[in-house]
Amino acid sequence: MKKITLVALLATFSLAAFAQGGERGPYLTNRFGDNWFISAAGGVNIYYGEWDRRAKLNKRLAPALDISVGKWFTPAIGARFMFSGLQAKGGTMAPYAIFATGQTVTGGKKGTYYAKKFRYNFWHADFLWNASTSLGGYKEFRRWEFIPFAGFGPAIASVPGKIAKGTKRQHLREFAFTAGLLNKVRLSNALDLTLEFRGVLVKERFDGVSAGRRGEGIATVSAGLSYKIGRRDFDTPVVVPAADYSSYNDRIRVLEGEVNSAKARADQLARDLAAARNATPEAKTEFLFPDMAIFFPIGSATLSRKEQVNVAFIAEAIKKMPAGRKVVLDGNADSVTGTRRGNMTLSERRIKTVYDALIAGGVRPDQIEFIAHGDTAEPFGRENPALNRVLIIEHE
Repeated sequence: MKKITLVALLATFSLAAFAQGGERGPYLTNRFGDNWFISAAGGVNIYYGEWDRRAKLNKRLAPALDISVGKWFTPAIGARFMFSGLQAKGGTMAPYAIFATGQTVTGGKKGTYYAKKFRYNFWHADFLWNASTSLGGYKEFRRWEFIPFAGFGPAIASVPGKIAKGTKRQHLREFAFTAGLLNKVRLSNALDLTLEFRGVLVKERFDGVSAGRRGEGIATVSAGLSYKIGRRDFDTPVVVPAADYSSYNDRIRVLEGEVNSAKARADQLARDLAAARNATPEAKTEFLFPDMAIFFPIGSATLSRKEQVNVAFIAEAIKKMPAGRKVVLDGNADSVTGTRRGNMTLSERRIKTVYDALIAGGVRPDQIEFIAHGDTAEPFGRENPALNRVLIIEHE
């Protein structure tokens, strides 16, 4: 009945912990010095050997001490190095066993059993799994956490009390395995209350008596405090959404149409000019073209293949302009991304890119002026950041 009640209480606490839902991973790894903890707890050990049940429960309870240091690598995975033990008590049929005290703990029809007592030291490394975080999501301020663990390490049993000077203390050493449940109740950002249930499996000779069992165990219940060192929380990586270039592509198609229309108009003007010259040689004409926009990708001053074609057409048009006429290159950047200073530099780079392309196309340097606006002008309005990554070629 007691076991059923304990299981029901643990299940209730588990559901309460998981109900405190939190944030799912993945999580960023903190620095090496973050997310450490040190813990200290006290409680009781109960040894389970061949004949220990012959002794009354109050004769088997022994003091327990837990001291540990550990680190959480993620909100769900951690490890600790721990000392646990102090003392173990029980009963034995062998009055001359290494740890027998000589006192009887029971007798009669069931036979005579003698008390045993020994020092118990267990050094172990444990793997910690925060089930509350794994199943309920990470929540920095969760009030209660449910942490199963498992580990291993050397266990030492030795004769208690003082020994004669020059005498070597008798002891037994075994490799032991442990598993259990650590419960943490949050008291503050830095401090947790701990309640731990742990079982340890050792070889059956650990208490100094071999009677055919395959193994023996030690159950420990302890309560204490855990202090968190360094940074205590975890961050999730910031997911940058994919850029939406649909408006940019739509604008390119519009501009391509405008370029084609401008080219057709320029061709028509050239034909009209030729016809006018043939009809009236004295007439003076000027070759003009509309303002043109050259667009750039975000954070870039590199011309796309399409914009290279546009700039080449514009270079041909500029070369046909009358002497003394100039064009102005207005360099811009959007204010939504980057810094004010970085955007000014970016607009200057975009001017240089187009300037170099025009010069390479045969335009004379004295036909070109330029102004870098950075992100202050935004010719197409702040609601259209993709359109403001632009260089506009205007007549003087």
